Amino acid sequence: MIKREFDSTILILAVALTCFGVLMVYSSSSIMADRRYHDSIYFLKRQGGFAASLDQDSRFFISAF
Repeated sequence: MIKREFDSTILILAVALTCFGVLMVYSSSSIMADRRYHDSIYFLKRQGGFAASLDQDSRFFISAF
């Protein structure tokens, strides 16, 4: 059986970039979300949920191969 090793640097970079992207969504849209939806973290919750589901889907896809 082939032993698979993962590169922790790539994993850390992917997580860091995802967190940075979610932070940028929050900083650019918190005022509009507060005015429109009366919730300043509305878009942050949506983007965070999308990032988490995409992460879960990609882990499932990678583990299949």
